[in-house]
Amino acid sequence: MPNFNKKHRMKTIVTKILMFISLVSYGQDLITIRVSVPNKTDDVYIVGNQENLGNWQPDKMKLNKISEYEREISLNLTFPAEFKFTRGNWDSEAVINQLSGQPNFILKNKPIQDEYYKIQGWTDKINKFSTYSDFQIVEINSKALDQKRKLYISLPENYNQKIKYPVIYVTDAHNLHHFEIVKQTIRQQSNFLNFPECIVIGIYHTGENRNDELDITYSEKGQKFKNYIFDEVIPFVDKNYSTSSFKAIFGHSNGAEYNHYLMFEKNNPFDAFINVSENLIDLENGNIDPIRNKFIEFLNHNNK
Repeated sequence: MPNFNKKHRMKTIVTKILMFISLVSYGQDLITIRVSVPNKTDDVYIVGNQENLGNWQPDKMKLNKISEYEREISLNLTFPAEFKFTRGNWDSEAVINQLSGQPNFILKNKPIQDEYYKIQGWTDKINKFSTYSDFQIVEINSKALDQKRKLYISLPENYNQKIKYPVIYVTDAHNLHHFEIVKQTIRQQSNFLNFPECIVIGIYHTGENRNDELDITYSEKGQKFKNYIFDEVIPFVDKNYSTSSFKAIFGHSNGAEYNHYLMFEKNNPFDAFINVSENLIDLENGNIDPIRNKFIEFLNHNNK
């Protein structure tokens, strides 16, 4: 009889434990998340909106190393689950789809298979040469600006050195949305056969220098930036990539107005200008004649 009571008590305890576990895990599902990393030494942490994701503490949930370039973790999650990846702190978020403003990933329901993410780089390593999915970041030494400057390079999906590609240059590339809109529009339209495949070059500005460089009065700093584009950026691109003779430049706001000055330069290398939401300072001041005269001069002397 004592043995029976002991077994009965143990059975009751086990039953209660199992019931407790089932209550705690109610609504949770076990999923596996796997990532690839750009460097063998990268440690990866997942951080998100629930306890098993660290409750937004970036150094709590570390993924396991399963190969030199792969990390993995299996977790019980409730849905929707919201998360991102870091190297253990908020300064080193994973770059997966875009360079700035890293979005959270959201799983509304349990996925039918393992989740996989390709980490292209880290936000604290952006200044180094890196490849980000469908575009690259390179640095060039500018004599005109007396400093190193970044360029974003987006090549066609099936880039082939034997093919000569038109090139679209985009100012204001420090605002990644402008660059992404242009390159995605070009890619979409080329898939529809409306445009040829193109190389897209993002010209990056550094913080407060933007308004000085895209100078709508075309003073000394604006002309230096013109020299940077004409004499350094374009030759660098032509030397390192398979380019045709066709070049266009996209500008927004001050960048669109600045494009007019480039258009009227005697050694202007561009065949087309895409100007969006222009800041026409002469027009704002009621001076339409300077604009009209510039366009007449351009049309009379442009052989392209």
